[in-house]
Amino acid sequence: MDSPTVFKQRLDEVGADLAAGRLANALEGAKRLAASYPEAAQAHNIYGILRAGANDGEGALASFRTATTLDPGFGEAHYNLGLVLCQQGNYATATESLRRALDLDPKIAAYYVVFGNALRQQGRLDEAAAAYEQSLKIGGVSESLIRNNIGAVHLDLNLPEKAAQSFRRAAELQPDSGPAHLNLGRALLRLGRTSEALESFRTAAGLDPKSADAALLFANTLRDVGKFEDAVAAYKTVLQLRPDDKQASYHLGLTLLELGRNADGLRAIAGGPGVVRISGGPGAAGKAIQRVEIAKRDAPTFIGGWKLSNAEVCDRLITFFEANSDRHASGRTGVGIDKAAKDSTDLTVQPCDLRRPGFEAVAAYLAHLEECYRDYVVQWPFLGGMLPHGEIMPFTIQRYGEGGHFQRVHSERTSGGFAHRVLAWMTYLDDVEEGGETRFHHFGIDVRPERGKTLIWPAEWTHAHSGGVVTKGFKHIITGWIHFPLTSNVTTGTSAAGGS
Repeated sequence: MDSPTVFKQRLDEVGADLAAGRLANALEGAKRLAASYPEAAQAHNIYGILRAGANDGEGALASFRTATTLDPGFGEAHYNLGLVLCQQGNYATATESLRRALDLDPKIAAYYVVFGNALRQQGRLDEAAAAYEQSLKIGGVSESLIRNNIGAVHLDLNLPEKAAQSFRRAAELQPDSGPAHLNLGRALLRLGRTSEALESFRTAAGLDPKSADAALLFANTLRDVGKFEDAVAAYKTVLQLRPDDKQASYHLGLTLLELGRNADGLRAIAGGPGVVRISGGPGAAGKAIQRVEIAKRDAPTFIGGWKLSNAEVCDRLITFFEANSDRHASGRTGVGIDKAAKDSTDLTVQPCDLRRPGFEAVAAYLAHLEECYRDYVVQWPFLGGMLPHGEIMPFTIQRYGEGGHFQRVHSERTSGGFAHRVLAWMTYLDDVEEGGETRFHHFGIDVRPERGKTLIWPAEWTHAHSGGVVTKGFKHIITGWIHFPLTSNVTTGTSAAGGS
């Protein structure tokens, strides 16, 4: 066997190739080194590093596991093993390897950063924040990066004020960091400071003109502050960067509608997220639904009510909502995020998603909604002649915790941009312990949330309404609109029953 001096020389040669960017040479040299010195942990560690760089994740894991088996006290190998496990999304196992690395080398700040990242991905937010803080104390890693990570934890903890402070500090430390400015904008939006958020997003988009995320947030905020022409240009930039971005297409369409360019707006929506077709008849209430009276009145209120016979549909929708937390966003009104007006967590469903695995619960619900709409048309036959079938654009599932509300009195057709809306619909997905009633102000009607209760009502100002504060428990709803159909040459999407 070669002497230790020869081993070190060969190891240094691999390192020199790596440093010079001769990756193929380095990878081949590391492979030969590991084969020549099968008992040398350092050889397997460098081979693992190069395999990871060549996108051979499984091979890298094998090399790092061999290195840690040969030398259980080799902290760097444990760290590298944890790093690759994180890249593969195996955060729980990564945490074990990274904790071992920290036990062996507790003074390396980078280990704490990756450890914090793994903890955050598991929802262990307080521990993640502590790991990031420890990396700051040790030093040697970009403070801007760490402040950015701490801000992300604060956002996860719903502490937007603290998040904004961390992101602002990150941006001050590294003014050319697009992510720092982008995240600062996100925190400011949570705080309702829309104008400040707009400037942060403008800066982020300028620093990274190829970032579709920055361009999209900039466009959304321009729309929130009423700068519709600028928003249109920004959405088109997003679609140049990311042509299949359904959210950008949807919001571009809504913005064009606000500008009175209805045909262009509806075309953008249909060609992006698509629409759900819903039939208005013929047919009366069937086995899946039961008509209920919302309130006794001498004159009609045009507020239709039904109870879903199979309430498990509601449970499945709540499960779907909770399982897709990556899609959650702060609830918005027509003028953006304003917690005083609406305090909720929303998940937007795009019609084009309904054929994807995992969306079966939503598609099943829409079949029940279609039956409610058919029965509504039975009660009001003139509507059936005017709207024999309607369409549904992207809609939302919403969660209101204790203190949550939609107290701002609103209706669903408030400008020419919403002229296509005919009806609104909503189903309560759970029994709320206390509070959360829907109040129709002009009728003096308060509707108590009950699992499976479904409402359909006109989108007009006559049916201005609000959602009361939830004082105990949670309130989940699914809600959207039925609108006039688009012209046949631009309609895309799916039917409520799942056909084409």
